[in-house]
Amino acid sequence: MNKYVLLYGANGYTGELIAQKMLQRGLPMMLGGRSAPAVGQLATGLGLPHRILHLTDAAALTTALHDIAVFVNCAGPFAQPPQILVQACIQARVHYLDLAGEYTFFEWLTQFDAAAQTAGVMLMPGVGFVIAATDCMAAHLAQQLPTATHLALAYRVAGGPSRGTALGALQHLGQWGALRRAGALVPARLAQADCAIHHADFGTPSVGPGLQPLAYNALAYNAWSGDLVAAYRHTSIPNIESYLAFPSPRLLRLFDRVGHGAALQRLLDVVIRRVVPAGPSAPQRQTGRAAVWGKAWVDGGPSISACWVTAEAYEFTAIIAAVITQRVLAGDVRAGFQSPASAYGAGLIGPVLR
Repeated sequence: MNKYVLLYGANGYTGELIAQKMLQRGLPMMLGGRSAPAVGQLATGLGLPHRILHLTDAAALTTALHDIAVFVNCAGPFAQPPQILVQACIQARVHYLDLAGEYTFFEWLTQFDAAAQTAGVMLMPGVGFVIAATDCMAAHLAQQLPTATHLALAYRVAGGPSRGTALGALQHLGQWGALRRAGALVPARLAQADCAIHHADFGTPSVGPGLQPLAYNALAYNAWSGDLVAAYRHTSIPNIESYLAFPSPRLLRLFDRVGHGAALQRLLDVVIRRVVPAGPSAPQRQTGRAAVWGKAWVDGGPSISACWVTAEAYEFTAIIAAVITQRVLAGDVRAGFQSPASAYGAGLIGPVLR
């Protein structure tokens, strides 16, 4: 009988944080990854079993999943969809969760919806701050204004990204993303010049000693957001925009334009690997805060907006991934493709509100 949570990519910064939160909840865990030394060392330190897996070997994957109930994939970036892994999880009747945040990955994963439903398996990307925070906001606003025709979502984080997040974002510089218009995905660029700028009221809550309030509210298109797929599927709102708060959308636009150059991409990759830290320190995670904002409106009619202050983004990710995994282990699942809010509703965000 399946009994373990297999946390794949556990030796990464975010993976280790999730492992610690799962341990605190007493979940039956096994660590997984590609690097035997790194995964083995972490597993020994945490007193957990481990398994070395390569996601390109279908037969080995199927065998390795025989005692697994939930596969949690932390091994991003997700630019290359793990088709063999997803198919193996469906075949072995193992629920699949991951930290993907890109709409292209979400759209790709929906093709397995019918097969997953037949197998009784749940496929859920976005089980971290991105996309869970905005996904819950979308569900909340849709409940409040069920006739909404437009939805705008945004998030604001304190501090910089981890090394892994920065490397993942680098892949999207200079590339086209999308917006949702009249139910269809239409091309859009990150912080494109003609975007309709909103000003989100993130507020200025007290966020702890020595920390800056969530002050800047200027928004720029987050044209790769999985919200474009997730929110559309569970709210049916036909026009959706996703944003990120940035000190200067013009600066973000500049990065996007220069991202076309392959040489510059390689240079930025080297700089990120050498300069960007693995992630926030423990005190930064404990005292930091993030915020998520949303607005829903009827074209020519009423509107509603809301803002939530949450735990720091990486702390949020570790908590919410553990919460979702625990619910899946308890049998609280909806088969097929799901997003955090489509399976668990806006109330999922409760444990990470601050």
